[in-house]
Amino acid sequence: HANLITNRPGKEFQLIISAQPELMTNNIAQGQITMKTSLASTPVVTVTAWANIQPALNVAPPQIVLPAGPLKTPTVPHITVQNNASSLIQLSDLSVDLPGVGVEMEEKVPGRTFIIKLSFPQNFALNAGQRGTLTAKTTSTQKPVIKIPIAQVHPVVSVPPVPGSAQ
Repeated sequence: HANLITNRPGKEFQLIISAQPELMTNNIAQGQITMKTSLASTPVVTVTAWANIQPALNVAPPQIVLPAGPLKTPTVPHITVQNNASSLIQLSDLSVDLPGVGVEMEEKVPGRTFIIKLSFPQNFALNAGQRGTLTAKTTSTQKPVIKIPIAQVHPVVSVPPVPGSAQ
């Protein structure tokens, strides 16, 4: 949506552009705004507008994928939770549903930026197909619970061809 305001008639104008959520795709809006002028040399002015609306809570990475196990050394992946909403939030009740895995949180910017650290011990391993979840409660009305999947890479075992079989 565009709104043109005259600051000084015939001399100075202000263009206020706002994104309309119902017209956005994946939190992105873009478009061109065309305005007619009274100048013969520039009868039309076109402005390109682009907006990228950040989600209220941004969690990065959205999942934890551990290297193939058992882990050779203790591993401590970090997750950043960034609050982009206008009101401050709190995180609480952090838990991991995997035995032996620790979790702690550091609030870098109060109510805005949180670092969650998971502690996987040496020799930790998930069975093929097994997954875990880190869960945290928030005071955000838009996202009251954060769930981050935890998985582990498992090497593909190749089976040698049977002698005499077609390849």
